[in-house]
Amino acid sequence: PYQETRTGGSTRLSVPIRTAFVDQNFGLTYSATVFHTRLPIPDDLDPEASPTQKPEDGFLSEVRVSYGIDASEGGIDSAGKKRGISLRVGASVADELLGGTTSLYAFDFNAGAYASMPWPGEQTVAVRAAGAISAGAYARRGVYFVGGYDLENTNPIDLLIDGVYDGAFVLRGYPATSYAGSAYLLSTFEYRVPVWKTDWGPSTVPIYWRRFDTSFFADWGGAFNELDLEETAFFEDGDIIHVPGLHTSIGMELWFGLTLAHRVDTSLKLGYAYGTSKEAEPWGQVYFLANSSF
Repeated sequence: PYQETRTGGSTRLSVPIRTAFVDQNFGLTYSATVFHTRLPIPDDLDPEASPTQKPEDGFLSEVRVSYGIDASEGGIDSAGKKRGISLRVGASVADELLGGTTSLYAFDFNAGAYASMPWPGEQTVAVRAAGAISAGAYARRGVYFVGGYDLENTNPIDLLIDGVYDGAFVLRGYPATSYAGSAYLLSTFEYRVPVWKTDWGPSTVPIYWRRFDTSFFADWGGAFNELDLEETAFFEDGDIIHVPGLHTSIGMELWFGLTLAHRVDTSLKLGYAYGTSKEAEPWGQVYFLANSSF
């Protein structure tokens, strides 16, 4: 394996269009990235091993266009959003014509849907699907990574203040960046249950506990170079739908909604996730972090 260091910057032009119930956004982004690779030489060289080639260093000059629409809404009694849909699509182009030394062409999407249950309790179902595909010389390095939360390399203060977004690349119950490839697909199903609106704080201490909720979830996805749909099978290898390259996890989370210093709203999550593939954490994964839901 080789090590790659990326240094870059970006600038973005955004045009929001907001109405009473629907928000739209058009974006144009330019980013410049210098990447440098290092190939460590092990102490115990194997003369029978196949030779390893060091990837080239270079410069990535990329232009991205994106569009997003959000027609979802929340509520004071629900855990997260309670109804509606959201969608984001984007396309990126990096090429020598833009001043770079390599090429990358990518398309990505992220869609979510939310529905309230018809029975009492303000319970909701949240579903998300996200994916991307890439091509070009740089795509051969493995552009996308899918796996669990990278808690070991995250500062606790950053977790508390900035949070960890429960984004499109999170496959709970697996080590961070378990899978890599030129494409990825990930879907999430969550059943969210409000438990208690606590509305409590310890005297004048600047910590206010607003609410307590639970969530039951299932994640399904992975990163890959090719997806063999012909090998699809049902109820095989611990999966309801088994597709080579896609992996499953199930679990539960406890959500603690807090307000810190009278200004910073955050959500602490205590969760357990169990992955069904061999690359998953052997006994499941327990995590506690500050997190934003989709």
